[in-house]
Amino acid sequence: MIEHAPRKIMAIAALLVTLSLTVLGCSSESDRLVQQALSDVEQWERVEVAQVLAQEPDAVEALITALENEDPEIRRRAALTLAFMEGNSQAMEASLGFFVLRLDDPDLLARQEAASVVARLLDGLGQSGMETLMNSLGQEATVKLMAVLEYAREPVRTQIVLILADAGDWRMRELLSDIAQYGDDEESRAAAAEALFQIHITTLSAGSSEQQRDAAWGLADLGDHRAVEPLIAALQEADGAVRGAAAQALGVLGDPAAFDPLVAALQDPDGAVRIDAAQALGVLGDPAAFEPLVAALSDEDAGVRHYGAVALGGLNDPRAVEPLMISLGDESAHVRDGALKGLRQIDSLNEEDLVARLMSMLGSAVWDVPRYAVCSLILIGRPSTEEALIDILRASRDKDMAVIYLNSGNTALEEAARQWARLNGYQVASLPATTSSVKWGGG
Repeated sequence: MIEHAPRKIMAIAALLVTLSLTVLGCSSESDRLVQQALSDVEQWERVEVAQVLAQEPDAVEALITALENEDPEIRRRAALTLAFMEGNSQAMEASLGFFVLRLDDPDLLARQEAASVVARLLDGLGQSGMETLMNSLGQEATVKLMAVLEYAREPVRTQIVLILADAGDWRMRELLSDIAQYGDDEESRAAAAEALFQIHITTLSAGSSEQQRDAAWGLADLGDHRAVEPLIAALQEADGAVRGAAAQALGVLGDPAAFDPLVAALQDPDGAVRIDAAQALGVLGDPAAFEPLVAALSDEDAGVRHYGAVALGGLNDPRAVEPLMISLGDESAHVRDGALKGLRQIDSLNEEDLVARLMSMLGSAVWDVPRYAVCSLILIGRPSTEEALIDILRASRDKDMAVIYLNSGNTALEEAARQWARLNGYQVASLPATTSSVKWGGG
C-alpha cells in the first residue's frame, strides 16, 4: 500500500493521484503541478510508482481516464505508467489499447516506442493481449506486427511470426526457418515448418521470378515431398531461371515422380535449364536415364555435355564407358573434364583402356587436347606413362605444361621440366605446394 512506500515514491504517487483529481475536474493549479511532476519523472521512478499504484484501484481508474486527456504528453505518460503495472491486467490492457493506436503515429520515434511497449505488454498479458492486439490493429496490420516483432521475445515472437505467416507474408520465411529449426518446442517448430511450406508453395506460382526461385530452393531444403507436383508444374514457368530452380529442387527431393518431367526438361530451350535437368537426373540415379543422358552428350551447349557426362558416369552403368570415352575427345576442355569425372565413377572401368585413350590424345592437333590428356594422366599417376609424358614435354614449346610437370610431385617429371627449362632458356622456380592441383596420382 502507499503508506509503506519510500518517501520519494510516495510523493510521486501522490502527484499521480492528484492527476486523477485533475482528470475529474480538479483545480488548474493541481493540473499544473501534476504535469510538471510527470515531466520530471525518470523511467526507473515511473516503474516503481506504477508498482505501488497498481494496488490502488482509484489510481488505476484515474490513469485510465487520463488516457483521454487533451494533453498528448499526459496521455502518453499515463499510458506508460499503466504499462508498468505488472500483474494488473486492467491497467496493462488499457495501456495496450493506447499504444496499439500509436503504431499509426506519423512520428517514427513515437511508433518505435509504441512497438517496444506493445511487445512488453504482450509478454505480460499472454493470449488475452494477443487477442486485443489483433482486434485493434486496423489497416496495415502487417506493417504494425513487423514493428512489434522487432522488440518481441519468446513466446510472443513465435506467435507473431506465425500470424504473419498465415497471412502469406513472404518476409517471414527466414524467421520461420529459424523457428522450424530452433523453436522452443516441437509444436512451434512443426507449425513454423508448415507455415513456411505453405508460403513457398504460394510464392512458387504467384511470386516474382526471384521469389519463385527462392521458393523452389526453400522447398528443396524442407524436403517435403508434397512439393513435387508444384515443382513439376514450375518446370513450365516462363522464366528459365525459375524452371532451372525447380529442376534443381526436384533433384534434391529425389522423388521418382520427377523422372519423366526432368527427362523432358533436357529439351528445354534454355541451356541452363538443361544443365539443371541433367544434374537432377544424376542425383535421381534412375538407370532409365542412360539413353537421355547419352543424348545430352551431343547437346550444343558445352555445359550440358559436361554435366550430362558427369551424371551419366554417376549411373555406374558399364554401357556408359564408350560414349564417355568418345567425349574425352570433345573440343571443349570442360566437357573432357566431365567425361573423365564420369568415367572415374564407373566401377567396371578398365583403367588400362582409359589410359590408352588418353595416351592416344597426346598427339591431337586440337591445341589444348594434349595438355588436357597430360593433366589427366598425371592425376591417374600410372608409372607406365612417365616416359610418354616426358617425350611429350620434350617435343613441346608449352611453358605452362612445363610448370605443371615441375609441380606435379613426380620426381621424373620434375627433372624433365628442369631440363626443358635449361634447353629453352628459362629459369626454374617451383610454386608453393598448394598452388598446383595437378598432382601425380591425385585424381
